Amino acid sequence: MRSICKQSLGYFRRNKLNVLILSILAFLTSFMYFFVECSIDGNLTWLSPKTQLNNGQNELLIGLNSNKILALTFLICLTSVSCFIFYMFYKKCFDLNRKNLGCYRALGFTQRQITGIYIAITSIISFVFLLLGLVVGYYYSYILLDTYQVSYNVNNVVRGLSASSFAIGIIIPTILFCIMTYLASGVYRCVEISNLLAGQGESNKNLRMMRLFEKVAKVLPSKYSFSSKLALRKPFNIFLILVSVYIYLVLIVISISLNMSSSKVYQSQTAFRHYKYEVTLSTVKVNSAPEENGNQYFLEKK
Repeated sequence: MRSICKQSLGYFRRNKLNVLILSILAFLTSFMYFFVECSIDGNLTWLSPKTQLNNGQNELLIGLNSNKILALTFLICLTSVSCFIFYMFYKKCFDLNRKNLGCYRALGFTQRQITGIYIAITSIISFVFLLLGLVVGYYYSYILLDTYQVSYNVNNVVRGLSASSFAIGIIIPTILFCIMTYLASGVYRCVEISNLLAGQGESNKNLRMMRLFEKVAKVLPSKYSFSSKLALRKPFNIFLILVSVYIYLVLIVISISLNMSSSKVYQSQTAFRHYKYEVTLSTVKVNSAPEENGNQYFLEKK
């Protein structure tokens, strides 16, 4: 087992950039969630037992519930992206190391043992950087707390984090990333050892895929057949484009909703208040008996 661990860690060391991307995605997933969530749980615990709320506290409670939905939306979107990247990373890892995996199985190691090593590495990377995102998000949540004080005129806002939020932001993403690792390992778990050593399973699979793409291209008009064949050679790239467009649209909707909600809060705070004014001074007169500290100026009413 120690030799397999060294070989697996060697692949991670050779692909430091990809591992860094996975770590940053895990960090951002946790940071964006806990940055908002740490400013919500403590205040909900403080406001929930109260039977009567003033106007500011009532508006704060509505804003906290809206921000909780927003935090979950960010978590779901970023977790989905991270899961996809984890899956693609490990799928490429298992494709490139098919012969090594075949050697491990020929030496007597089971599929469960080999997959368990990669799942353990995934869980360590995920948990460490998700926890780091929690710490940084908890610290910078004071920005939202200051915004609550200014917007809702509430002074005793607090930071806090519940056990359920910790499980949602740390435990669940870690489990999902490990599941992606297990699903990606299917490229070798269902292949015979001889085929792994010879590299035949992947070629047969690609041949079947190409035949399927040929049938799809024949259905399309002739002027689109060649371009469709080129596009279908990389189905995962097409899927990646669709996922990117979907995430881009989701982020646009979230940005528009944030802009609309912020403008709504601004309008509610500035309603019936006019800040444009002009100050005109009448004749300035100096007091005839100034004090020792200096002259006193005042406006003389005409």
